[in-house]
Amino acid sequence: MSSLHYSNSRINVIQSYDGTIASAKRASAVLSGSYKMMHFNYDGEETYIRLRLHWQWSKVPIFTYHDIVGCSISEGMYYDPETSYHNVYYYDKFGRSTRTVRFPVKPNGLTSYVSSIVNMNITPHSDLEQEYAMQGFAYFGWTKIGDIPEVGGFIKYGHSYLTVMPSISVDTGGVSFTLQPANKIKEEYSHYFHEKKIY
Repeated sequence: MSSLHYSNSRINVIQSYDGTIASAKRASAVLSGSYKMMHFNYDGEETYIRLRLHWQWSKVPIFTYHDIVGCSISEGMYYDPETSYHNVYYYDKFGRSTRTVRFPVKPNGLTSYVSSIVNMNITPHSDLEQEYAMQGFAYFGWTKIGDIPEVGGFIKYGHSYLTVMPSISVDTGGVSFTLQPANKIKEEYSHYFHEKKIY
């Protein structure tokens, strides 16, 4: 683990891992996230909204399977594929930037929520070291005919401690992430937004 730039004290925490999520969180890296409203415009016919989630790991997480980002929005707005995408930046074990990969943002059914699943590590060729997803920018575009004065919703990042592929769902508490069958994925970042258009 020293090859992933973990200190001796962190390696001791990792080696004492007892299988619980609390223990896994102590052992792993820390994720930080930030939300930004990029556009909230009405062109006389449609309202256009674009939101951004920036996420970044402090170090390579111990568990590097598939993570997920998602966004929900109120007012019955529609996903805009032309302005929705997720750029993920990969690094080698020495912390050197290696590549940028664009992952799709996909709608989930007919409701106003979307998600993007990230491969946390990739091995481009058998003779090369693995590369790790260390940060990314997810853009979520929405549109609806008419002048929408305000919206609300959630932007979230979920980290998986299991190899199962995550998915997104909506419940009474808003949008959430799950691992089939029905195991919750750890939400490392969650932001509720409520935006009013400036006229």
